[in-house]
Amino acid sequence: MHIDDEPSKKISVQRLAYSVQKNKNRCDCFSCPLNAVRYCILAQHPLSCYRTFMRKILCSILLFFPLLLEAQTLTVSGLKGSVQVPTRTLGSLAFVPASSFAQAYGLQEIWNSKSKTLVLQSPQTKIAFRASSTCVWVNGKILRLPTRAKMVNGRLFIPFESSSKIFSPFHRVPTSPKKETPPTPPSSKPNFVVVIDPGHGGYDIGARDRKGLNEKDINLDVAKRVRDKLSSYGIQATMTRSRDVFVGLPQRVSIAKSARPNLFISIHTNAARNRNVSGTEIFYYAQANIRQNGSSYQQNRLKSYQLAKLVQYHTGKTVRSRGVKDARYFVLKNATYPAILLEMGFITHAWEEKNLNNPKHRDKLAQAIVQSVLDYKARNK
Repeated sequence: MHIDDEPSKKISVQRLAYSVQKNKNRCDCFSCPLNAVRYCILAQHPLSCYRTFMRKILCSILLFFPLLLEAQTLTVSGLKGSVQVPTRTLGSLAFVPASSFAQAYGLQEIWNSKSKTLVLQSPQTKIAFRASSTCVWVNGKILRLPTRAKMVNGRLFIPFESSSKIFSPFHRVPTSPKKETPPTPPSSKPNFVVVIDPGHGGYDIGARDRKGLNEKDINLDVAKRVRDKLSSYGIQATMTRSRDVFVGLPQRVSIAKSARPNLFISIHTNAARNRNVSGTEIFYYAQANIRQNGSSYQQNRLKSYQLAKLVQYHTGKTVRSRGVKDARYFVLKNATYPAILLEMGFITHAWEEKNLNNPKHRDKLAQAIVQSVLDYKARNK
């Protein structure tokens, strides 16, 4: 039996038109290429309808074209090895997934979807990045990225170069196995040398308490105690000044470099307008570089941080700690050896002022510094 195609064709067009009308709030009929073709053929509609569909396809390609630029890769190297990761270039900066640093350094990842914050942590380190923010929280201290972290396809991307500098101080860089070398004659340099730098001196009195005690005198007294205690352990201690004289900062650095020390410890006493502020502060130079700090700047930066944490731990048994911090002090940023600066407490705080005037308290601080040196020496044989 022969059936006319014309009625069937009209019914198909009507059904398609009804389907489009029914779903117009959810989608456009031309968003589907099959619907666009069927409608043009069945309704004998001009091909201008299909051109609308093709324009949408072109817009989609242009929209997602930047995702095709992720083919470039970079290598993130850390304590646990190296990781090849895709990059995105925004402006002149290369971005990599923050999770790649977690893999390279063996850190645990914790994502907070509410605050859009990614925390990378280990027992010793906690680093947090937040989407659409330049802030980075490193062990409680806020640092700044050159540009904001970006969310791309559900992953947090961060600037590669600046982020690498943030991670490097907190994990020891793997070193190649030591090669066996023939025995060498004993050197004239002692086995272990520590340079002790009592801050201020002479006409530079530093801070002063309400009773007229000067910071320069407290610094010198504690430094002498440290020197004597280190000597009893067979460690050579060299002082940048051993009496009440002024020594300029360049001269202090020169004295330290000529001693070729294993460690440099600058001793100071703090002060603040707010008389409620108290506690010790330990500083090291986290932005060490080869131009200022020599070819061993990476190892020295790591060792400086290690010594700072030991001093924080041992002095923390006597005085509360305000933490380990980065600073660009002259004696630190020009060091070619592991170096820290210790602020023993606030002379402007009533309780700490009383303690700093007490010889027994000074002796406890000196012993804490010495114990930190001994622990450092035992860990870096």
